[in-house]
Amino acid sequence: MTKLIGEIGINHQSDYKTLIKLSDMVLDSGFDYIKIQLRTPRLCVPRDQWDKPREWFDGTPMTYIQYKERIELNDEQFDMWMKRYAGKAFASVWDIPSLGKLAKYNPPYIKIPSALLTNDSLINTAMDTGIPIILSTGMSTIEEIDHAVNLFSSTYDLVMMHCTSTYPVADEEINLRVMKTLRDRYMIPVGYSSHDKSPFSSLYAMALGAWGIENHVTLDRSMKGTDHSSSLEKPALELIARERGRINIIMGDGIKRLYDSELSSRNKLRGS
Repeated sequence: MTKLIGEIGINHQSDYKTLIKLSDMVLDSGFDYIKIQLRTPRLCVPRDQWDKPREWFDGTPMTYIQYKERIELNDEQFDMWMKRYAGKAFASVWDIPSLGKLAKYNPPYIKIPSALLTNDSLINTAMDTGIPIILSTGMSTIEEIDHAVNLFSSTYDLVMMHCTSTYPVADEEINLRVMKTLRDRYMIPVGYSSHDKSPFSSLYAMALGAWGIENHVTLDRSMKGTDHSSSLEKPALELIARERGRINIIMGDGIKRLYDSELSSRNKLRGS
């Protein structure tokens, strides 16, 4: 059955109570996993962006690097979250210290985000953990994906996610058939990481055999912040989880057969 991942990202806004509300909402909706973004901002944010003006959500002025540092969970918050949702929680890691912080909890997955697909050092260090890896392929050429996949042994537990790194993504750029292209090329499971404001691309991806679906989630799409408007609220998550069980049944096995339920219609309508 398709795995369902709720991507909290930074929509917790470093507030632990909000993080718990989001985590419980995702799991209560029927999803399997919850995920956040994990960064060391002074390693990840380009130096020329540090001093750009930014505001916190309450209007407090600050620099961009101050904003990025403040929006990260502190070590105590992260520890409590990982222990509370053990086996269900993991993260996208943006640097090696963040990878080390996550790996010590032995999470179900480590995700390499699209922006880091070309970072051989991060990928190799992640492989050293032996933890299953989800490799996201947004903003990447097929040659870059080839290179990243070739870093892995044929036996490593690797999964790939097709996505388009636009927030929100336009319908004509979702291109769900890329999942088959990647699956056929690399012979590994491929899922879909959605940046769509609608739940329906996720349903279509499941019908096309996606290994897993990842959806950005929010308590309220009208909240201030860069990711809320392209995230899904609880009713959409519940729709995806509810339909997951029906999709494989509806798609069937491809064998044409005469069902017993058709016999009365057949006898009545063919009789003429």
